[in-house]
Amino acid sequence: MLTRVLDGEGLNRDSGTHGHRGYSGDFKFAWLGATTPLRSSVWNLMGKIGNRLFFLNMRDKNRSSNDYLVMFQGAPYEEKVKECRGAVRSFLDNFYASYGIRSTEWDPQQDILILPKIIKYAQFLSKLRASIMVWKADDDKTKLEYNFPIVEDPPRAIN
Repeated sequence: MLTRVLDGEGLNRDSGTHGHRGYSGDFKFAWLGATTPLRSSVWNLMGKIGNRLFFLNMRDKNRSSNDYLVMFQGAPYEEKVKECRGAVRSFLDNFYASYGIRSTEWDPQQDILILPKIIKYAQFLSKLRASIMVWKADDDKTKLEYNFPIVEDPPRAIN
């Protein structure tokens, strides 16, 4: 269900209580978020959604006690959050004003030289995204067992 929303196809639901509700059509959808490091079970679940999610991992900073002290001084937390939201909003407004929404024109016939590279990267990405289940053997708690990787087809990454 979430994949349809992330793909911008809308979402329609039918239930006995509320009847038919939803939106159909071609929607521009973007989801920007931040979180603490994800558990492996969450990574596995999100990996099933496909190539719709992108992550930026920020390294830990070696902060001193003084850094933490500065963090708690100045504007209240709510104001800092409001400032961050304003900065993100301003960035996105300027970005879309400059480049538009879905502004990349793609003509596979004209761009025939780039297609082999896209295919190569899609094949590579499909192997990187392969799901491998690893578990501890029942009889030996130090021995790990695993299954063969489940590799998706490259066209999923291309689309």
